[in-house]
Amino acid sequence: MSAGPIRPSSTAHTVLHPVTPARISGAFWAARRLTNAEVSIPQGPRRLEEAGNLGNLRAAATGDGDFTGDFPFQDSDVHKWLEAAS
Repeated sequence: MSAGPIRPSSTAHTVLHPVTPARISGAFWAARRLTNAEVSIPQGPRRLEEAGNLGNLRAAATGDGDFTGDFPFQDSDVHKWLEAAS
């Protein structure tokens, strides 16, 4: 048994299987992934700039400027976009 975060004992009620890469090649999710790749992700920087998200991060990083917007947690939208784009 290899060391890791989970060490099942001989009395475990399940068997662990190695993770295999998943492929999304058709139907429902493939169409949405294509839309994200071709439309949503490329629009991200412009939309985040228009909404003030990137300006707020610049203001926080430099100490120049004031927060704009209604919600102080606008940085989460930037993080979500970065995760989607990566």
